[in-house]
Amino acid sequence: MPIRCVDDQGISLEASALTQEEWRILKTKARNHRHLIMPCCKAHAIPKTSKLGTQFFAHKARANCLWKRETEVHLRLKMLAIQAARRAGWKAETEVSGQAPDGGLWMADVLAEKGEEKIVIEVQWSGQTNEETFRRQSKYHSSGIMAIWLLRQPDFSISEDLPAVCIGGSIKDGLKVMIPKHDGMTVSSRDKQKNWSQIFDIGDFFDAVFNGRFKFGIPNNTKGILDILSTYIICWKCRKDVQVITTLRGNLGPYKVLKSGETGPQYLAKKYPDIKERIIEAIKDRRDIGRAEILHAFEEVYVIRCQCPKCGIELQRFQNLNQYTWKILGKIEIDVVKYWEEFINENPFRWAVWPAQVAV
Repeated sequence: MPIRCVDDQGISLEASALTQEEWRILKTKARNHRHLIMPCCKAHAIPKTSKLGTQFFAHKARANCLWKRETEVHLRLKMLAIQAARRAGWKAETEVSGQAPDGGLWMADVLAEKGEEKIVIEVQWSGQTNEETFRRQSKYHSSGIMAIWLLRQPDFSISEDLPAVCIGGSIKDGLKVMIPKHDGMTVSSRDKQKNWSQIFDIGDFFDAVFNGRFKFGIPNNTKGILDILSTYIICWKCRKDVQVITTLRGNLGPYKVLKSGETGPQYLAKKYPDIKERIIEAIKDRRDIGRAEILHAFEEVYVIRCQCPKCGIELQRFQNLNQYTWKILGKIEIDVVKYWEEFINENPFRWAVWPAQVAV
């Protein structure tokens, strides 16, 4: 179901951009003059309206055209992609053909251009092997184009070379983009939310793509804000609560950081002194934490020792602390240099949508 054709003056016409009255007039003129041409194969184009009211162009005769028949969902996804691209200031068209440097032909559902950048949106509603997807992807890559695949099947490979997401939902209930946590997804897992790292309305996803927020791994120059978490122990002498640092927790874009255990502040401070300095600076004005507690807490991985800031008695506590009493003592900002990758819970990295405030 293509949504673009060319008239006998070489002017590109987009079905979704025409009002119902303009569409009615175009239908009448096309019946009388047969002046519309499909850009993919130069066959005559016929304006039609689907049962759901979607305007599109059909081939009068397909002949040797390589363009495959498309579903209503396929058509809707193309329309939403081109609208999002233009909102973000991209020049965009549907059903664009081209040629790779090795002579291989490609036909893109949507091609968007801004300056030197080019993005293709490919919708693959029918089944396709990973080998075929990568073969087609290589044509775009060699042509200097970033191709993003919207696949109905969920079992595609997670690879930096293949920006791909799974499409769920329906036109009636709303189309969704689902980004898997890992390889090996199955059709039966499509409707289980826990299997997906991120789920977006299709329009929000396209906005992220054309605003540069769909990224693989951790982009360069990323910054993150992490919470310094604590719990309390009770001083055995004065019976006052003493705050004890337990871990750092937060997100770097779509990734969760520093879940628990050996990735707590003690381990970090021993391996990366700048983290210790940032934590101390962030909580220097707290009166319920003694300086000795701050310093000693970074010297042992499994045991926390400190002085009670109220009475000065030395306290010792193993690190099996109740996480339900944790609270935020402060925050630190980090520059995500290479070593932070070891603290990302999700491994290996994947394609993901980054929040606007940390996109690069």
